[in-house]
Amino acid sequence: MEDNPFKGLDLKENGAPIIKFLKISSDDKKISIINKLRKAIKEESKKERISTKSKMKEDLEMCEDAHQKEVQEFLHRWEKVIIPEFENERLLIELEAQKRHENEIEEFKEKSKTDAAFKFRPSANLLNLERQKEAMKSSFVKEAFSISRLTQGDKISPNLKELKKMKKIKNLKKAEKSKHNKEVAKKVNKRIQTMQVQQKKELEALRYKKNILRENLKIEMSKELDIIKKRYQNVKNEIQKKYTKALKNIK
Repeated sequence: MEDNPFKGLDLKENGAPIIKFLKISSDDKKISIINKLRKAIKEESKKERISTKSKMKEDLEMCEDAHQKEVQEFLHRWEKVIIPEFENERLLIELEAQKRHENEIEEFKEKSKTDAAFKFRPSANLLNLERQKEAMKSSFVKEAFSISRLTQGDKISPNLKELKKMKKIKNLKKAEKSKHNKEVAKKVNKRIQTMQVQQKKELEALRYKKNILRENLKIEMSKELDIIKKRYQNVKNEIQKKYTKALKNIK
């Protein structure tokens, strides 16, 4: 038994040709025409399917190219502009803080040279000896002139005992000054160390803040990249959905 020769044909769309076809008396001729028509329809469907798939491939490639271009522009903006500007700005802030710290220490060193708190103050004993020294000089000069041993302008030379006492005062003063200078240097260094500890903490706080801001920047970058990827995926899905539906409608 012959297969239905009209299988695969749309009688509604091809009604008029089929009515004309029914008027043909030869069955062999009818079958030949049907086979040719069926083959033509298959070829047309095949061409339409190939064309649809080609268009889908082209649209997907265009979508992919646009996505890759957007990603490249995104990476260039972040890696060549936003992140370098951030790093440079934070580095400048840190360098300015370091320079300010150096200036603070130098200013303190200079101030310590004239600060009343670091001024040399002789001991009570040294002050007493200095007064005795001045009194001794005054007494010696008066005595010398009173006995007419010297005339004005002559050089006055103290005796051995007085020389020893004056040398003792000089050495004591030198020793006290040396001790004072060491104590001042110790206090200054201690103060500088305290300043350096505070300055180190400040720099650590700046670096910690920098790391937090850098991590926030990375999160922002990641979120923006995710939006780009999702947008691309949505467009890609729409293209595939559109052409999948078109392929299903092809007979």
